[in-house]
Amino acid sequence: MPFIFEGPIRQLVHNFKFEASPRAGHLMVDLYLETLTGDRESRSENEVLLPVPLFAGRSQERGFNQADWFARQLGRHLDLPVINATRLVDTPSQRMLGRQGRRDNLNDVFQLHLPSASRVVIVDDVVTTGATAQSLARTALAAGAMNVAVLAFARTPLGA
Repeated sequence: MPFIFEGPIRQLVHNFKFEASPRAGHLMVDLYLETLTGDRESRSENEVLLPVPLFAGRSQERGFNQADWFARQLGRHLDLPVINATRLVDTPSQRMLGRQGRRDNLNDVFQLHLPSASRVVIVDDVVTTGATAQSLARTALAAGAMNVAVLAFARTPLGA
């Protein structure tokens, strides 16, 4: 998570996520790729990108899934496949929930059928408490992943 979710980065993410700005999305991808160093050579041949899924209704409401779009762009640049999980429950928005509420909100909400991938990289636009990534990581490990990592464009400031 190379960027802190505040100031211009916050505005960039909001333009991408809530206004479906392709320009903002492409800038996020370019900025993220610039932060990578030797990581490209250390990738496993069994590595897959797993975007955080939205519930179908929320995806239709927003017009797209920002994590899926971000993962597909990164996958194209990094030559990594993208797989999808299913969000089984239309949970309330995480935006107004505290740390414990976010964790409770995400119990058993994801389903994943994993191919023979040994390393799953969860992709999201912003990590706040990590509750979504933690829940999805548990699902990936239960589906057979040997290793799970999280890749996000930004994180909220510590203590926020």
